Amino acid sequence: MCKDPYVKTHLKCIVNDDFKDLVTSGSLLKTHNWKESLAYLLSYVEDGSPEMTSLVQELGDELLNKKKDINSAIACYMIALSLETVVDLWKKRAQYYMKKGVDRNEAMF
Repeated sequence: MCKDPYVKTHLKCIVNDDFKDLVTSGSLLKTHNWKESLAYLLSYVEDGSPEMTSLVQELGDELLNKKKDINSAIACYMIALSLETVVDLWKKRAQYYMKKGVDRNEAMF
């Protein structure tokens, strides 16, 4: 009955135990807060389950590909234990900063 799309989306996901809508680009673009989506996933999806890993990985993919937010994507990939992806993104980010003239040691972090 609530008209607020944010409340509708999040409550529907919790009630139906289906969190796929929280990680889609449409939902991310509407809420503008990936941290809240991640918090819901961490709170309501069984910790360490394949579903949790998959959803957090997908959230990272959406942040990287749709919103071009590499730092937020790295945080999601770390939580999803996708370490190869994290290392690859760190390397790409460091190379980008070094091309801009940032010192190598500073670019790594």
